[in-house]
Amino acid sequence: MGACDRFDSLMWLSYLKGRLSADATAEMELHSASCNECRDQLDFFRKIIGIIELHSTAPPESWTKEAGEKFRLAGSNCDLSRVFGEMVFDSDLHDEKPIRSRTMEARHLIFDSPKVQVDLVMESSGRQLKSIIGQLLAKPGEHAEPFEESVLTITVASCTYTAVANRFGEFLFKIDAEMTGEPLELRYTFEEETCVILIPV
Repeated sequence: MGACDRFDSLMWLSYLKGRLSADATAEMELHSASCNECRDQLDFFRKIIGIIELHSTAPPESWTKEAGEKFRLAGSNCDLSRVFGEMVFDSDLHDEKPIRSRTMEARHLIFDSPKVQVDLVMESSGRQLKSIIGQLLAKPGEHAEPFEESVLTITVASCTYTAVANRFGEFLFKIDAEMTGEPLELRYTFEEETCVILIPV
């Protein structure tokens, strides 16, 4: 392509998509008829548009719904601190040595979330996650209803596991799945509020 820079890439793409005014369209057509460099650019962007249209597909409907819901929540001034938990302790990041048995390694994490703290111990063998033992704990000064029957789910490697807390808030996930490097998503509902915790691995 030559040195003529009268129209930028966005203008050419907008022209080919039919998004310009009649005057702008006429100006570009008149100019490119007499300018070899711009005619080459027009040919180039015609090929680009063809490639984009050949490979473009609509996103999955579930993505569209989820994105719409998130925008709706953002528009309602939802306090995201009441939706997501925050990690406040990770034994991997502190001086504490991991607890090891012959075949298992334990990692201790604590998350601060609305109304409760979530205390977790992840047991793994190499990259294979074996179990997560945890407890929901009432935060100081917070009145907490009994934890019994609180339902928790965790997603590991696209599989979802479910656990139910006892009256002390204790729960256990029995898992045998390889950790892929993606964060594990823990969700729990307490007092009709759902909280999400992302566990880095």
